[in-house]
Amino acid sequence: MQFRWAYLLALALALLLIAPAAAQSAGLTIDNQGCSLDRSRLEAAAQPLVERGARVVIVCTDDAGGDIARYLDGRLSSLGIAESSNVGDLPPNAIIYFVSLDPRASGIIAGQGWASLTEGIVEDLRLNSLNPQLQAGNFTVAFANAMNDTANIIGSRGTGGGTTVVETEGIANWLWGCLAVGVIGLLAAVFLPGVMRRRRAQQAAQAAFVQARDRFEAARKASGAAIADVGRLMEDAKLKQRFDAASYSEADVQQLAQQQREAEQLFARAQHDFDEAEERIQLLRQPATEDYQAAAASYENVRATIDRVREILQQLDARRAELDRINREASGGLDSLKKA
Repeated sequence: MQFRWAYLLALALALLLIAPAAAQSAGLTIDNQGCSLDRSRLEAAAQPLVERGARVVIVCTDDAGGDIARYLDGRLSSLGIAESSNVGDLPPNAIIYFVSLDPRASGIIAGQGWASLTEGIVEDLRLNSLNPQLQAGNFTVAFANAMNDTANIIGSRGTGGGTTVVETEGIANWLWGCLAVGVIGLLAAVFLPGVMRRRRAQQAAQAAFVQARDRFEAARKASGAAIADVGRLMEDAKLKQRFDAASYSEADVQQLAQQQREAEQLFARAQHDFDEAEERIQLLRQPATEDYQAAAASYENVRATIDRVREILQQLDARRAELDRINREASGGLDSLKKA
C-alpha cells in the first residue's frame, strides 16, 4: 500500500511538472493565404503580447471558401494550435486575429486565460481597432493596431507595476484543471481495479448466498415431504406385522421383525436429524451462506435415510407377498392330496 501511494504521488508530481507544457508556449504564428502583409512589422507589433505570454495567431486569407468557421477551424488544426476556434478548445494563452476577404469577415478570439479580454472588449477591438484599416486595404496596419490595443488593455487591467504583466489566473486554473483530471485518472487507474474486484467478489458472494438458501429451502421441503409420506408407510407396515405370527413360520417372522426394527430405527433417526437441523437454523438471526449450506446438507442426509427406509419397507412387502404365495401353493397341494 505504501508503494502504491508513493507511485501515485510520483505520477501526480510528474503531471504537475508536465502540465504547463500542455499550454502552448508564447510566440507569433502568421498564416497568410493571399493577403499583403509586412511580417517584420507584425512581429514588432506582436512582441508586447508575446512578452506577456500570449500565443498570437494571425490568419488572413483572400478566400475562405464560403464557410468562415470551417475554414478557421481547419487552419488552426493544420497549424497545430487547436482542434477548432471554439474558446474552450483554444490554449488559454491564445489570441487569434482572423481576416477573410471573400467572404468579407473579421474576428478576434481570446483564450480563457485572458480575464481582461471579455466578449465586449474583444468585439470593441474588432470594430474600432481591426476593421477601420481593413476597409482601406491596410491589412498590416489593421493587425498591428489590433495587437497594440490588445496589449494596452491587458497591461492596464493587469496586476500593475510594470509593462510585462502576464494574466496567469485563467491559465493556472486550466493547468490545475488538467492536473485534477490527471490525478482523478491516476486514482481510477490505481484503485478502480481493486474496487471492481471487490464488487465482483460481493456479487459472487451474493450469488452463492442465494444459491445456498435456495438449496436449503428445496432440501427442507423435500425431506419434510418424504418423512410424511414414509410415515404413512410405516403405519401400514406396523398393521401388517400384527398378522405375521399367524401367517408365517417363526424363522420368517423373526426375519421380518428384524427388518421392521431396522426401518423404525432409521425412520426415528431421520426425524431426529430433521428436527435438529430445524432447531440449528432457527437459532440464527441472520444465517450465512455456510449455515444454509450445512442445513441443506443435513436435510439431504435425512432424505437419503428416508429413501433407505422406503426401500426396506418395499422389501418387507415383497417378502410377505412371496411368503403368501408359498403358503397358497402349499395349501393347494394339500387339497389335491385330500381329493385323491
